[in-house]
Amino acid sequence: MTAADYITAAVARSYRNLGDVGADPTTELLGVLTRLFAGYYADAFDQNPAVLVKQAIVAWNVLGYWTKPTDQHALYELRTATNLEVVVVPFSDKQAEVSEAAVYRLGNNYYPAGNANDPSNVALTFTYQPIPPAFTLTTDTPPPEWPAQFDQRVVTDLAWYLASKDGRPEDVAVLEQEAQEWARLWGRWLAAADVNTVRRFSVPQQVATPSVVPVGVRGGGG
Repeated sequence: MTAADYITAAVARSYRNLGDVGADPTTELLGVLTRLFAGYYADAFDQNPAVLVKQAIVAWNVLGYWTKPTDQHALYELRTATNLEVVVVPFSDKQAEVSEAAVYRLGNNYYPAGNANDPSNVALTFTYQPIPPAFTLTTDTPPPEWPAQFDQRVVTDLAWYLASKDGRPEDVAVLEQEAQEWARLWGRWLAAADVNTVRRFSVPQQVATPSVVPVGVRGGGG
């Protein structure tokens, strides 16, 4: 759906909706859509980062660094073309992992940490959570990673915003309850999107929520 589709569907949720009179779709409502998606992406970041993850191959800059993808919000993993994992160490402690391939970050760039096993003059694959989409035109659409089955959540949340702004308490009550149901469904989907995940250790690196439980554990650690 485009931003215009979301807005049109939200306005249509009630014949009492003031529509364009109450909120300008080319300015205010695009900003509301941007804020809503920021919240959805934040939920995914907290509960199950993998569902909205992207990857990008970043070339080595001859000046001695890799520049992060422009839409990177949070970095999860770095790997070389030979699948060697590269860890990120603090710029204030570049020898934190001298036995590992390591880099440190300064601003938008990542630099070799200066240890024997560090990558250099090779491309790196960045696995990362993207910045949530910003809607600036009514023709804008969500990125490909957005699960379209939750488009109606966007419509409901936007309709709730319009009802609140128009001062329609009956519609607000109904839409708020529906929005809460969509929020619960979103959370349950994030928890169950990869229920067959098997982890090597019994304590995952990131425990998103108590409802996200690994199916099985392989290897050490109990």
